[in-house]
Amino acid sequence: MKQAHDYHKALYAAENSTSPASDEDFVRTAAFIDGCVYQAQGVSTRDCPPDFAEAYRRYLGAWLEVSNVVKAHPHMEGFVENSVKNIFRGLAGDFKGPERDQVEWQEWVKQLEQAQANVESNGTEVEALAARYGAQ
Repeated sequence: MKQAHDYHKALYAAENSTSPASDEDFVRTAAFIDGCVYQAQGVSTRDCPPDFAEAYRRYLGAWLEVSNVVKAHPHMEGFVENSVKNIFRGLAGDFKGPERDQVEWQEWVKQLEQAQANVESNGTEVEALAARYGAQ
């Protein structure tokens, strides 16, 4: 149970230290989460109390949900790409394009916040059970 709890702390630390600035950063972040979850799934919970083992499985599933949302992020445009696209939009009379882009990002952020909330609630349960069973 101690090893499972250590992975829990490592995932939180990693999440709080990332700030993607490109599509590649999002890919790396999702790959890191997937790698941590894969390793954490290898931790045997056979000798753990059943409620802790189940909470831990839900918690790892919540992290996979975050990873999937991160992978589905809208394309992050660079300054030049965004400028050229908006020039062509303007020439075509499409003045709502930037607004549509903003809505797409806002919807994605809502999905990410929901996934992170699931991690938080499941993580709180893992923390509480770890404390109850002395795995701090």
